[in-house]
Amino acid sequence: MGTLSFHGLPEVQAQATALNPATTQIINQIASQIAGAQGADSAQVSQVLQQIAVQISQQSGPVAAIQSISQIASQVAIGGGAGPVSQAITQIAQQQASGQNVDQSILQIGEQVATGQEDITQALTQVAVQEAAGENADQQITQVAQQVAEQTGSNPQAVEQVIQQIAIQVAGEGGDANQAITQIAQQTASGGGDVSQSLAQIAQQTTSGDVGEVNQDITQVAEQVAQGGNVSQSIVQVAEQNAG
Repeated sequence: MGTLSFHGLPEVQAQATALNPATTQIINQIASQIAGAQGADSAQVSQVLQQIAVQISQQSGPVAAIQSISQIASQVAIGGGAGPVSQAITQIAQQQASGQNVDQSILQIGEQVATGQEDITQALTQVAVQEAAGENADQQITQVAQQVAEQTGSNPQAVEQVIQQIAIQVAGEGGDANQAITQIAQQTASGGGDVSQSLAQIAQQTTSGDVGEVNQDITQVAEQVAQGGNVSQSIVQVAEQNAG
């Protein structure tokens, strides 16, 4: 692969070295952990994290940048480098490495943190979902998660995180994330049944700390969907495997 470059962000390249040395050290540690779990290139991941940190520093100050990187580090550690935040960062890094312009994504993340609309981990996941499945995907996922929560008594935020992770992972495997979300929405709108119960079950595993099993389940769903499988059937299948 060719030499990495900061596409259209000369300020980032010029100011990347101005990051606090401790922040740079944390970024490199995060990148190594994500690269190990995701099979990504740690240099590409580190570059994206530096760009995000500089963008936040420019818009909100260096303290906010350090806080954001620390929040990312905590989430990556919880997920063992395989959770939704890690997947989101990997997706942006892979897009940039393939020649896509990710400036708008990084700018959007910085703006959301600056305005207090989202914390850094929510902003990352939201941008990744939009990139994976379209601009309205995040709103659709929130609505589906609320329906599932009402049908099953589960935690809507936990269900939302599971669906977000499925969308990002499906796109990462080369599948149609938008179609996957639409299929899940159709199933839950018609009463949910097994799909809602299965999503609630996977979400419960997340809240109980069984993150490794959840990541494995979602990877299995994404791989099946990317190969042409039905997302609803795949979700029910992995939930039944765990129940068994």
